[in-house]
Amino acid sequence: MLILAGKSAPKIIRENPICELLQVERIKWMEQRFNYALAAIKDGTVDSQKAIQDDIAELSKYYGSELWKLDFAADEAGKLPPDLKRGVLSEDGIWNLLADYRDIQKKNK
Repeated sequence: MLILAGKSAPKIIRENPICELLQVERIKWMEQRFNYALAAIKDGTVDSQKAIQDDIAELSKYYGSELWKLDFAADEAGKLPPDLKRGVLSEDGIWNLLADYRDIQKKNK
């Protein structure tokens, strides 16, 4: 079961298949946003950059969160399904995406 302690420090207090399902669904959702943002950055148009503002905000918040750390640890421990796409759990991948987005925003100002 996953509980929130304090403001946003999630803690697993016991293993639970429902929590594992929620974790997989969260990773899928973030992976979808990650891939959409990658494509928009590659496209390079101002419209595509505006279209991903919410995605970038969510990815940035997720990347610095305890949930991302838990998801990353589960991946490192081999607890995630082998066929699950997990580019969003790549430290370099998400870092580069966010840096590229910031660079584009600076150029467009």
